[in-house]
Amino acid sequence: MATSFKCTIAVTIACLSSTVAFGQTDALTLSSGVTSPGGTISLNLSLNAPTADEPAGLEWTFLYSTSAITNITAIIGSGAAADGKVLSCTASPGSYMCFLTGLSTGKLNTNLIPTGLMAVVTVTISAGTTATSINITGALGATPSGGTEPIAATGGTITTIPPLGLTLLTCNPTTILAGASSTCTVTLNQPAPAGGTVVVLSDNNALLTVPASVTVAAAAASATFKATAGTPTTTQPATITATLNGASKTATLSLVAAVVVSTLACNSTTLDAGASSTCTLTLSAPAPTGGVTVPVSGGTSPAAGQLSHLEAIREELLSRRLPAGAHPIPPGNAVIEP
Repeated sequence: MATSFKCTIAVTIACLSSTVAFGQTDALTLSSGVTSPGGTISLNLSLNAPTADEPAGLEWTFLYSTSAITNITAIIGSGAAADGKVLSCTASPGSYMCFLTGLSTGKLNTNLIPTGLMAVVTVTISAGTTATSINITGALGATPSGGTEPIAATGGTITTIPPLGLTLLTCNPTTILAGASSTCTVTLNQPAPAGGTVVVLSDNNALLTVPASVTVAAAAASATFKATAGTPTTTQPATITATLNGASKTATLSLVAAVVVSTLACNSTTLDAGASSTCTLTLSAPAPTGGVTVPVSGGTSPAAGQLSHLEAIREELLSRRLPAGAHPIPPGNAVIEP
């Protein structure tokens, strides 16, 4: 009995596949990827097959959301093609069943399929999708004798990022005088890639100067440039346009003509001592944002002051009426007659 028991165990062990004996399992894995909304991406379906446990054929089914994925196709991978296999797939809403077999020559090709690329799967996602997954079900491997064995399978995910684009163009200040500048900023929807991103610039007014382009440095999401006004004779608008990947943003500046004093008038031109007059200064154009400072100075005309002084002396002499011959006027002084 003891000998029979040992023989039974030995036969049982010998009949176990290497997968069970050593805990090894063939596995299909679908890669993941990133694309833009509404974009198309190719994913790799790879087989990991331990030595002495390679399948002679494979089958699997992709499961996916029809609202997220609008199209799915697959072509044979280099690893399977090298073994003379062919790939055939059948689509139905939400699923895509594929068979990898050796029936290309009208007879069964029992070549084993080693670890390698089994298929390249091309997927188109809908414009509104931000992330989706593709699962794998019903994965089986075929043995050279026509049997089947389970295959572990792991699906992949697809995530989306919007294409690089402009979100904003701003300038400060938005009103600039002749010869002055405004600092403008272009802002991207995400950091610029390695090497940076060039944003094309233009404007619609010959009296405004902007560079032909501005570069957003790698890993940065914005860049600044100067917009400089010429010498406009009238206040007028100027629009700056920034363009990237076919999309544009605009910002409008107001170019203000040089402001000068056109008139200065006072409501009283003759003042007694201590009195005041209200004066009005008029500019050639409305003052820009922040206002305009106009220096003002004033003083008494020497001629007018001298006349006023002489008039005071005259009034004093008239009021006193000195007797004739008294207090003669020293030589060199003027005599003021009443």
